[in-house]
Amino acid sequence: YSRGGVTMKNIMRIFVAFVILLGTMNVSEANPLPNSEASLGGITLGGSMAYVKGIYGSPSESTWVTDTFGNRVLSHRYGNGFYILESLYGGKSYINELISDRRNGVATPMGITVGISKNTVLGVYGDTPYKHDGEYDYITVSGLRILIRFKNVDGEEVVSRIHIRFEG
Repeated sequence: YSRGGVTMKNIMRIFVAFVILLGTMNVSEANPLPNSEASLGGITLGGSMAYVKGIYGSPSESTWVTDTFGNRVLSHRYGNGFYILESLYGGKSYINELISDRRNGVATPMGITVGISKNTVLGVYGDTPYKHDGEYDYITVSGLRILIRFKNVDGEEVVSRIHIRFEG
């Protein structure tokens, strides 16, 4: 059917283009990330230090610190700026926080690492409505938190810290 040069085929093309445009606009907002993304250097929350030592060996340093939730935990430093916080609760040991705050090659499964550009993070994770003081808070399907802090380096916003933890 054609009326003055406008055909049903052209209307369908415009409709399909509009649907595709809406779809790409929605991609820019962060959806919950897969739980597997809440890991650094192959280490996951809830895992064991025995597993970590099997991969990385003994830590460079271990000290008692207070975690995000006010609990006393062991902080194990591996090399330059990679910290694994181990909770020793009820006679059990598990990893409850992961932190990287230096360029050390430690990355999430999707390749987010300290020093990469904010635009790269937004391209991989999307934007998030959860932002506070230069820190973006991404949430996984089961509620694990991936907090990414940015800083300005030579006029470009780059990742300065990655902090992965349980919700709360």
